[in-house]
Amino acid sequence: MIDDDGREVYYHGLNVIYKSPPWLPIMDHFDPQLSYVEKDAQSLNEWGINLIRLGMMWPGAEPQRGTFDLNYFKSIEDIVSLSQKYNISTLLDMHQDSLSQLYCGEGVPEWAGRVSSPLFETFPEPLGSPFSRDPVTGWPSPSDCAKFMWADYEFTWAGAVAYQQLYDPVSKGGMREEMGLFWQKVAQYFVNNQAVIGFEIINEPFAGDVWLYPDLLLPWIADSTNLQPFYDTIAPMIREANKNHLIFFEPVTWSGEPINDEKVGFDHAPGGEQFANQSVFSYHYYDPPNLGDKLSYFQRRTKVSEDLSVGAMLTEFSVDSNFTEMASTMATVESFQTSWIGWEYKAFAGSLPNGTCTGCGIGPWNPDGSLNVPMVKTLSRTYAQAVAGMVNQSIFDDKTAQYKLTYQVNKACKKPTEIYFNQELYYPKSYTCSVDPPNLAQCLLVSKNHLEVHHSPTIPDKQLLTITIAP
Repeated sequence: MIDDDGREVYYHGLNVIYKSPPWLPIMDHFDPQLSYVEKDAQSLNEWGINLIRLGMMWPGAEPQRGTFDLNYFKSIEDIVSLSQKYNISTLLDMHQDSLSQLYCGEGVPEWAGRVSSPLFETFPEPLGSPFSRDPVTGWPSPSDCAKFMWADYEFTWAGAVAYQQLYDPVSKGGMREEMGLFWQKVAQYFVNNQAVIGFEIINEPFAGDVWLYPDLLLPWIADSTNLQPFYDTIAPMIREANKNHLIFFEPVTWSGEPINDEKVGFDHAPGGEQFANQSVFSYHYYDPPNLGDKLSYFQRRTKVSEDLSVGAMLTEFSVDSNFTEMASTMATVESFQTSWIGWEYKAFAGSLPNGTCTGCGIGPWNPDGSLNVPMVKTLSRTYAQAVAGMVNQSIFDDKTAQYKLTYQVNKACKKPTEIYFNQELYYPKSYTCSVDPPNLAQCLLVSKNHLEVHHSPTIPDKQLLTITIAP
């Protein structure tokens, strides 16, 4: 991504998704599992996190059809502003897993998720016998939902029909344009907010009604048949209200695997090829379902973005107790000069007895409020957050703490290269910051954990420059 000075910008981020009503984290006091307050933003900044993927939850924004809750919008804006205070940008994500509480998940409002089909009352067949529903909310009980893995509910008869309803146009009884109106409202509200980098239309979209249309189980068919038209409808509605922000889009989660011929079904960016430079291919990495060689997987994901001439970002991967695997994933995706967002900062609603936990991370805070220091260290990788040129190589060795950045200088950039490094965890005694060739730039410590590289006025344009930071 490129900032207004022409610098390449890179993000290390964490997800902040609250999957139950009120669809917002606690905002008035710190809690190790539930809050997003000043202490949270300050801590993330100290750990080198400069992006959050924040749940912009449709049920919070539009609880009744056509009625928007501006108090919810204001709360989201407050989180964005607090994050910006600590140099953290925000990606707004309409998060869903298993579509709705109606199907033991979360995502769309009840009015958009409820289907008129008799199959609604059969949920969760064919997994099991029909669940009783709360007479007020229509939700199954948490104890019933716990009987199966949340992802299995997407394959139920009722769940699959509900997804298809979301993707279908209004002319076919669907909700496609209704979701577009939601996103249009969000885009309009944040049109001048530069702390928001973009909008992710939907998290981990399921294929659709795979019982009626079994070919949708082939991921490239689901992408081309359901998701491409879905995105092509919603993206122009966003652009009508807001031409300033990026649009992030995902394939179905099991696309891009060798067993599936490594295919995705998109042949252009959402809304058309003319919007490619304002679009980002968003993908996730979990093993399973992403099996096989990790390097090859990221190569395939990168090729998709190159073929579509769009950006790319890894917007979810496991942040858990396997720190070696975490570091390996981050190092691999960084080798492609790709930004990452880990899942997730806190368990949030998933930590509550009746909260929604369709995959809840453990995060860097222990339940007693103490820090999980090994996790914080794993997250706090040295990296360039903004580069006044074109990156050739950016490599951090978490064993030796050596970081090497090589880039081709862009003299049109007026702002310096900015590098994050955690002095306390990786360079407790001292550090060196060297420049090659020497005398063409200098490293300056501007604040805790943040360096700037200032070019000499005589540095040639397109000069290859290497910055090395070491203990």
